[in-house]
Amino acid sequence: MNELSRRRVSELRAELRSFIDSPERERFDALALRVAKHQAAQIPAYGRWVEHRGGFDHWRDAPWVPTEAFRSFDLCSLAPTTTDTIFETSGTTTGIPGRRRAPDMSLYEAAMDRPFIEAVLSGDEIRRPWISLIPEARDLPTSSLSHMVSSLASRYADLERSSWHLDDRGLDASSAIEALRSAEQPTVVLATSFALINLFDAWVGSDARLPPGSRLMLTGGFKGRSRTLDAASLEGLIERHLGLPAQGIIGEYGMTEWTSQAYGPGVHPSLVAPPWLHLRVIDPVTLRDANPGQAGLVASFDLLNLDNVSAVLTSDIGALDERGGLRLLGRAPSARPRGCGLTALDWGTRR
Repeated sequence: MNELSRRRVSELRAELRSFIDSPERERFDALALRVAKHQAAQIPAYGRWVEHRGGFDHWRDAPWVPTEAFRSFDLCSLAPTTTDTIFETSGTTTGIPGRRRAPDMSLYEAAMDRPFIEAVLSGDEIRRPWISLIPEARDLPTSSLSHMVSSLASRYADLERSSWHLDDRGLDASSAIEALRSAEQPTVVLATSFALINLFDAWVGSDARLPPGSRLMLTGGFKGRSRTLDAASLEGLIERHLGLPAQGIIGEYGMTEWTSQAYGPGVHPSLVAPPWLHLRVIDPVTLRDANPGQAGLVASFDLLNLDNVSAVLTSDIGALDERGGLRLLGRAPSARPRGCGLTALDWGTRR
C-alpha cells in the first residue's frame, strides 16, 4: 500500500469513527460502497472473488465471503506485523480455526460501548460488580468475545467486586456459585450458554437470588453438545438458580469475523444491530433477500470491518421480523460447531 493509499485509508477510518459518534442513515450507503471497494482493491483473495463475480456498484451487491473462508485465507488489507491482534474461532471440530487478523483495533474499541450500555446496562454507566463465565482476555487472547468483555469491564465493571470463573483450568463452578449467592447489589452476569448450562449441571446446594436490577448477558445460542435446551427450559433454570426473571436476560450475537455486536432481550431474542451493522437473511436457493418471517442464511455487512471483509455470509439460520429484528433458528445442517461458546465445554468444569 503506497503513501496515497495509506492516507485515503486513514481518512476513511476517521469518517467511520465519525459515523459511530453520529450514525446518520443517509451516510451509510456511500460509506459502505467505499469500504467494500477498498477491500476489493486491497485484499487479494477478496479481489479475485469480486472479479469472478463481475464486480459491484452498490454495497448490497458486494460478494459475500463465507465464514469458512477465514480458515483458508488471510482476509486482511494490511501487511502482517508483530503487533497485530489475532482473533480465532475455536477450531474444535477440524483443528483449523477461523482466523481474523486485526492490525488496527480503534474502530472495534470505539463501537462496542454504546450498544452494550444501552442493551445490557439499560443506559446506566455506573460501575457494578460483574460475575463472568467468559474468560479474561489474558487467559484467552485469541477470543474476540474475551477481548470485548475484558475491554468493557475496564470501563464499566466495579473491578474490586468483580470475579471471573473460567480460565485455562476450566470452569470453577464452586466459586461461581458462591459469588452468585453472595451478590448484595445489582450485578452483571456474563456467560456463554454452554458455560451456564455446565454451571447449572454442577449446581449443589441452595439457589442464588440476584438483587433486583441485575442483568445476564448470554451469548452463543442455547444448544449444548451433550444435551439440548429450548429457550423456555433455559429461562426456567435461570430463574430457578439465579432468581432472575426473563426481562433481566439480554442475548448477544457476535462473531470472530465481525467488529460489531447485536443485542436483544431474552434467551431467544429478536436481535437489533447497531447502525453500522446490517443483518440480512438470504434464501439459500435464490440467494435473494428472504421475506420477513422466512428462514434463511444470515448475511451481514459490517461497515467497521475496514481492514478485513465487510460482506460475510454466516452458517447461521435465522429470520427477520417485520421490524428488522433477527431471530436465530440454529445452524445450517452442514455447518461445524464454532465460536467462543464451545470453550467452556472444551476446557472442562472444576468443582
